[in-house]
Amino acid sequence: MNGVARDFGPEKFPGYRDAPGGERMFLKTFQQAKRFFQILIGFTVLLAGIVMLATPGPGWAAIFGGLAILAAAEIVWARRLLHKLKEQGGRIRDAVLPGNVARNSSPPDAR
Repeated sequence: MNGVARDFGPEKFPGYRDAPGGERMFLKTFQQAKRFFQILIGFTVLLAGIVMLATPGPGWAAIFGGLAILAAAEIVWARRLLHKLKEQGGRIRDAVLPGNVARNSSPPDAR
């Protein structure tokens, strides 16, 4: 394993070992193509999010979405960055909304 992706081996596909050579090659090619497009879409959404930080649009949401797609494609650095951003988001939320105010606030009375 090279740290970028898990091996798409026979354990992922029941009956893989029993399939003739052509079918095994098709399954492997299909999985490689699927992973390629997943990575391509992830980088596209990530770059669109970066552009949307300077232009109108949901930039942070697109960045989180792109990183989630890349993390699902077993890209290790994307998974680590997504985890760090989630931690930072929690810290920022706690700084802006103190725990006592957020938990103990009740809705205003409707009079």
